Amino acid sequence: MQQISPDEIDSKYIKRTLKFFRKSLKEVDKIKNIETRDILQQSLADTLGAHLRAELLPAARLAYYAGYVPYRGVRRLHDLYDEIKSRLNTQGLGGRNPTQSLGGVT
Repeated sequence: MQQISPDEIDSKYIKRTLKFFRKSLKEVDKIKNIETRDILQQSLADTLGAHLRAELLPAARLAYYAGYVPYRGVRRLHDLYDEIKSRLNTQGLGGRNPTQSLGGVT
């Protein structure tokens, strides 16, 4: 998977990403078979949480500090991440560490 560069992130990117992630979670919630729904909810939440923690949040923070995005957008990403941690009851432990290098961005 290609790393996200902070200069690629803008308000529209964050808005579209949040909309896609939330819509995906809602679609899984609609599944009638309880066993299947529970497995898919955990799998999707774990996948989205890992992506947020390792790739998207570090890049979004840098984009905020560089002035590419407003605080509000980055706060919404953090809120989604907190919601996912709550769903999984993991407090974010056990996931992959954030990406150390963001493609030569200093």
